[in-house]
Amino acid sequence: MNVNVFLLIFILAIANYLVQIRRDIKYLNYILMGIMFCLCAFRMPWVGADTYTYLQIYTNPTALESFKNEFIFYFLIKSLYGLNTPVWFTQIISTLLIYIPFGIVILRYSPKPSLSILIFVVASNNYFPETFNITRQFISTGFLLLSWVSFSKLNYKAGIIYFFIAIGFHSTSIIYAPLAILAFKTKYNISTTITIILVTLCFAFVFSSVSIITGAISKLGAFGMDKYSEYASYELGKSRTKFGLISDLLPVCTLGIYCLTQLKREKFLIKLFCTGLVCLNMVSVMPTAYRMLFGIISLEIILYPMCYVQKSKYKWVISLLIIFLCVMWVYKMPFLEGAKLLPYESGVTYFR
Repeated sequence: MNVNVFLLIFILAIANYLVQIRRDIKYLNYILMGIMFCLCAFRMPWVGADTYTYLQIYTNPTALESFKNEFIFYFLIKSLYGLNTPVWFTQIISTLLIYIPFGIVILRYSPKPSLSILIFVVASNNYFPETFNITRQFISTGFLLLSWVSFSKLNYKAGIIYFFIAIGFHSTSIIYAPLAILAFKTKYNISTTITIILVTLCFAFVFSSVSIITGAISKLGAFGMDKYSEYASYELGKSRTKFGLISDLLPVCTLGIYCLTQLKREKFLIKLFCTGLVCLNMVSVMPTAYRMLFGIISLEIILYPMCYVQKSKYKWVISLLIIFLCVMWVYKMPFLEGAKLLPYESGVTYFR
């Protein structure tokens, strides 16, 4: 398939949002989410930098042994071995496990699902493109979002269950527990929180080398968190440029400050998001920084719509942020090829 499906999804997401500015049309959201699911589930093995790796795990019991800490993922794949399921079926199952929790969050809990879908496509964290790569972490992130939403609604039992499911697919999700407890138990002063966000943002822009922080995070391996410490691998030549930091940090930090000053509800989600922002700013120059706080920063998928529907004379800030994200997505589109996402090819006939 020679069509740039990512550009097509980008156009469809914008059109879907524009059509629903005045009135929500639910079936359009379901259709677009279904298209994205099919593109991810029925792709060729060479589409996505990690696809081959996961296909080997799905077909090689020995390779699976290294994922025993991810107990739910391990049990699931082990069970599918026992059923002698074809590899394409396992890929469909794993994609379903991504889109079901994200679909619930977007279609049920977002006040403006069409905007959530647009953010899912154009956000700096590359949510839609990353569904083709970081499968386990993406499954985990979907359940983390369900956990955060449940806690915000005081449904503690569901929140705890979803959180442990997230750990079962990606053990590093445990790192979010103290951040969530901090956000839940602590009263945040708005002006102080904004100051901390701005100070850490300046830190990210001013310092091009943070080897001390990197070294501290890498020592997490000594506490049985080897996989998380791997994300802290730092090479100065690969550190993000100031331009990259502007496109990655400024939108989410602006969103966080806007939420603090304008949103009158969802205090837990806002505090958790801002806590994640501070941590992200501190480690942002590392190449894989976005993955460290993926499970928290992804709250932007529902925070943008919450800000959008909130009556405020400053709502134009949210509109500008959305336009900025769309422009940056177009600029960064060539990088999809580096992630082995282009050219896209359907794997329907390959797996048949």
